[in-house]
Amino acid sequence: MLKNLKKLGEDNIRFVLDHPAADGKLGPADMNAISIKLIGGGKEGVIDKSETAAAPQTPTQWPFAVLSRALMAYYSATGDKRLIEALATHYLALPADFGKAPRDVDTIEGMVWVYGQTGDHRLLDKAKQTYKNFTANPKSKWALSNLAAALPMSGHGVSVSEATKQPALLYLYTGEKEYLDAAVGGFTSIQRDHEMVDGVTSSDSGLSGKEPDHEHETCVISDYSWSLGYLLQASGDAKWADTVERCVLNAGLSVVDKDFKSFQYYASPNQVVATNSSMNPTTGTKYREHQAYRPDMSIQCCTGNVHRFLPNYAARMWMRDARGGIVAMLYGPCTLKTSAGSDPVSITINEKTDYPFDGAIELRITTAKPVHFPLYIRVPGWVDNATISVNAHPVTDKPTPAAFYKLDRTFRSGDVISINFPMKVRMENPVTQGVSLLRGPLVFALKIKVDARVGTKKMPDTMKYDTAFPSWDLTPASPWNYALVLKGPEDLGKVKVSVRPIKAFPWTPDTSPVVLTAPARKVPAWVLGQAKSKAGSIIAINPPLPSPPLVFAPETEQVELIPDGATQLRISVFPAAYAPASRGNMEAHAADVLP
Repeated sequence: MLKNLKKLGEDNIRFVLDHPAADGKLGPADMNAISIKLIGGGKEGVIDKSETAAAPQTPTQWPFAVLSRALMAYYSATGDKRLIEALATHYLALPADFGKAPRDVDTIEGMVWVYGQTGDHRLLDKAKQTYKNFTANPKSKWALSNLAAALPMSGHGVSVSEATKQPALLYLYTGEKEYLDAAVGGFTSIQRDHEMVDGVTSSDSGLSGKEPDHEHETCVISDYSWSLGYLLQASGDAKWADTVERCVLNAGLSVVDKDFKSFQYYASPNQVVATNSSMNPTTGTKYREHQAYRPDMSIQCCTGNVHRFLPNYAARMWMRDARGGIVAMLYGPCTLKTSAGSDPVSITINEKTDYPFDGAIELRITTAKPVHFPLYIRVPGWVDNATISVNAHPVTDKPTPAAFYKLDRTFRSGDVISINFPMKVRMENPVTQGVSLLRGPLVFALKIKVDARVGTKKMPDTMKYDTAFPSWDLTPASPWNYALVLKGPEDLGKVKVSVRPIKAFPWTPDTSPVVLTAPARKVPAWVLGQAKSKAGSIIAINPPLPSPPLVFAPETEQVELIPDGATQLRISVFPAAYAPASRGNMEAHAADVLP
């Protein structure tokens, strides 16, 4: 199967390379028609019609921006120089005013990559001009000064992630600080106003704030994590790696069925129904079925994107600094084979760990001869009292959270670097009157028993599924309307942490290696929301957090929480049984509201 899939991809790429237009452009002449088909009639693909410098019907190269990533991967696997020449010719054949059509700005990623391969400054000039053309409208939020100011952002979630990363790419290839400032400001705005507790921005399909019943599109998980990887490279700020980990390990793994045969187009941090009718998007009722776990969707973008978030993570686990040092960036069991040193020597680093369930990490070095190089270890921002030792000898200075610890030494075969990131349970207020529990990079959600039924609603003929790959309607089979009875961090001692060895696939409710047990009380008035179908029948939808003042059941119960990525139905943001003084501040509290 793998061999056949690889051949299918190679055959398609070779066909594109073998059939350029007379002017050297690659792909079909009517790229705009493909774009409209890909984005479902054109509606979801426009970043913001009021900010584009050209009419929506302007021919676009956006489909080629998507294809270019496949071409880059093809080159990394084959080294086919013909591809570099073909891409350079294609980009240089684009008109001088290129960039005005919606999402054409995404093409910069391929342009600067080819510039990096060739050193042809015409490509870099074309990339910079493309961004200028994209922001020709003075009201554009993507103007460099506006991005740097971290102004409030709006627009289609995927498009916003893609557009905001382009200044980071331009900085990587130009060193011009205004690009970096713009990228940092843009993503700061997005994170501040729209990043949900599970690490990805709301996008149903536009940015819609941080409320836990709002949805995020699966495409955004892949695009947001990939885009932040470029910002991480450009800024060198370790905090963006924390966000990539949270996004992939929580939102990413929560939207796929645990046998990887179905997925959601839209999902929520608080999701107690996921059926062919439960979706309540801001775009209307057209896509209600998109919250069900299904192998296929009427719009194909997420079907082609859902598999990307894990390779995105793997691709950024190890990086280099500008002087050839090796950086341990994102963690998980793996083996790195590379070279290091001023006179490069082949080395292997074997990473042994149960991360993200445990903070103990062992890096074992294998090399043919001693070699001197700097090894950087990213210390996550949530860590207190991280420890690092080399061959059982602790380092002398204390590692700093949200930073990189530098080991600059001569490494020998058999050297072992032992790292420990203590994983304490911590509390966050993702939204006002909402409380979440986290441990390490993982968000923990209420363990809800699921009633899973094969979906029976008739779908359009374009959607394919069968008994081997069914569509699922999921509804709760256990209580879910709980508030946590925790006043603040001083009460975290009431949360019991149970850890067990990993003996099976860990991302299911029954096999999770870590389970939290916390005191909670039901909120009887917190019930499923209701909406009317097109036929007029009442359907259940996910409810928002209940508004205070809340009335609680008298009994305190002990409820189990498991990693968000192990769930299908979940409550990740709980009503606060005690009212926090302000968002993000769990140190000061109003008067107790429980008897």
